[in-house]
Amino acid sequence: MLRKVLFAFVMVILCVAFATADTITGKVTKIDEKGVTVATKDNKEGKAYEFAKEWKLFLATKDAKEELTGDAKAARIKAIAEKGSGATIETNKDGKVTEVTIKGKKK
Repeated sequence: MLRKVLFAFVMVILCVAFATADTITGKVTKIDEKGVTVATKDNKEGKAYEFAKEWKLFLATKDAKEELTGDAKAARIKAIAEKGSGATIETNKDGKVTEVTIKGKKK
């Protein structure tokens, strides 16, 4: 009995943790070392989000999702800053960006 109650308690905590994170899909209009600005269907002007201390950049192609690091990450950020790109961002409970997934072809 105690095991069932403890398991239920842990599941409730996990659900609350996932419910506080958010996923935003739109077009990245600005990106720099501090954060990212995303324009959505509801907010054409865009909303700025700060990066979390540890954040990741992914490139989603038709077949896979690949993490970009080092020079590839810097080059992709520069390309996005120049012309924008469709993306999905994941935020943590504090509203800071933990993941940016860029949609498009691999360069």
